[in-house]
Amino acid sequence: MATELTWLGHGSWVNLPWGHVKLTPALHSSQLPDGADGGHPGGFLLTLADGKVYFAGDTGLFSDMALIGDAGLDLAVLPIGDLFTMGPDDSLQAIRLLRPRRVAPSHYNTWPAIAQDAAVWADRVRQETPAEPVVVEPGGKILL
Repeated sequence: MATELTWLGHGSWVNLPWGHVKLTPALHSSQLPDGADGGHPGGFLLTLADGKVYFAGDTGLFSDMALIGDAGLDLAVLPIGDLFTMGPDDSLQAIRLLRPRRVAPSHYNTWPAIAQDAAVWADRVRQETPAEPVVVEPGGKILL
């Protein structure tokens, strides 16, 4: 599997035994600790037997998220940590662009600089978007 995924470019896809994977753009720096170029940041649109999932990865908000949402998303996983990725406010705009049925937060609370209250974020999602928020503890599972 690693071989099939290593050659993906933005917008390209591959069929794997468990589903279809498409590489999507992400807005994020991509520099390695030694200063070398780390490649092109990206997210993944997964088409699985149970539904479609968008993992935004480390990204800021971008308007083409609306095009990704045209796939009809069952779940979007969006960063809310701020500082290096989108924060709670931009994630709400991303939800409006993506139009997922459910949404889960990512890239937060791993260190103090990106601390967020996921319960407060989930309340805002319920009040400000039609999506259902899903907050899981590390190691938890989300069923489609």
